[in-house]
Amino acid sequence: MISESRFSQLDPHEPPGDGHGPGDESAAWADDPVARLGEQFSELKAYAWQRCAVQLDRVSLEVRRAVLLAAVGSLALLAAAAAVITAVVLLLSGASGGLAELLGGRLWLANLIVSGATLGSIGVVFAVSYAVWARASRRKAKEKYERRTREQRQRFGQGAADRATGAAHRSAGGTSHG
Repeated sequence: MISESRFSQLDPHEPPGDGHGPGDESAAWADDPVARLGEQFSELKAYAWQRCAVQLDRVSLEVRRAVLLAAVGSLALLAAAAAVITAVVLLLSGASGGLAELLGGRLWLANLIVSGATLGSIGVVFAVSYAVWARASRRKAKEKYERRTREQRQRFGQGAADRATGAAHRSAGGTSHG
């Protein structure tokens, strides 16, 4: 025997259910607005926790992605460094072999000359690089403090150096400028 559908008696303006099932608050909602509010608050809390879980999963995925990219990047950098090192070793080995031929087969002397020239070249490159960097740093610092002094003079009528010079002049018995 087929019974009548239980959905045919639903009112679209009331919460679903018949008021008798577990967790079904439809009968209580009509009688107690506080119970309805409590049920809606529970639902909101469940949605909020789900949103937090989604955000946490999103952050976790981004962290995993960043770690993976860092690992791949590190491996690529390591492979590139190995290729450059291998090329330099082969180049220097070839230079030593060619110089050894010119020196009558004295490979030890050729290795010594090529190694010394290589280390000397590296030292010169580092020294020049440091000098250029130090000069640029000093220039940037000087420009920064000159700009600050100009701003102080525009804003206060004098800069910190002017004030210090005036204070030293006053303590020596001179007259004040301001």
